[in-house]
Amino acid sequence: MGKKIAFVAMVAAMALPAAAPAANWKHSGVDITQKKTIALTGTVAFAGGVHCPEVKAVVDLEPGSTGTVTSFDIEDTSKCTTSDALAAIGCKTVTAHKMDGTWVVHDNGTSIGLDGFKLTVTYEGTGLCVSPIVVEYRDKFATQIVMTPNNVNSIGSLTLSGEMTSGGNSLAVSGTLNVLAPNAGTYGL
Repeated sequence: MGKKIAFVAMVAAMALPAAAPAANWKHSGVDITQKKTIALTGTVAFAGGVHCPEVKAVVDLEPGSTGTVTSFDIEDTSKCTTSDALAAIGCKTVTAHKMDGTWVVHDNGTSIGLDGFKLTVTYEGTGLCVSPIVVEYRDKFATQIVMTPNNVNSIGSLTLSGEMTSGGNSLAVSGTLNVLAPNAGTYGL
């Protein structure tokens, strides 16, 4: 009887799929064992109104699968353009911005999730925007903003996508962030 149970247990174990390996940040193919910092630059756009072509961000990756965005900066707000609802009410320029709260990144194995996204942007212009208008953008509850790498083993760029909210409205967020040298192509998921 004991041999039958051992045989059945062995067959059952062989039939079970192997557990997927845990997602971990990698540098040159090896799991990182200490905090690493990478810099990104690129473009970001929010549906309903704004496109900024010169954005810089810094991300600290922790051993394992999490990290923190430590800075997010629109380099030259004068190069941001408005469209859609913001342009319709006269908001023509971005005059200020502020990263709020803690932005957390997660290695999801094939993409990077971003939680805690909150950005306050000030617009000025004409019409309803003659006095500065402050708009707060934040990630949509229970929805992660996703950054998809061009190559999961050797990240050179990330495509940003997802939804956020502003004033109760759901807005798409998009963009492309490039990993700056010397780290371009050296980090992976």
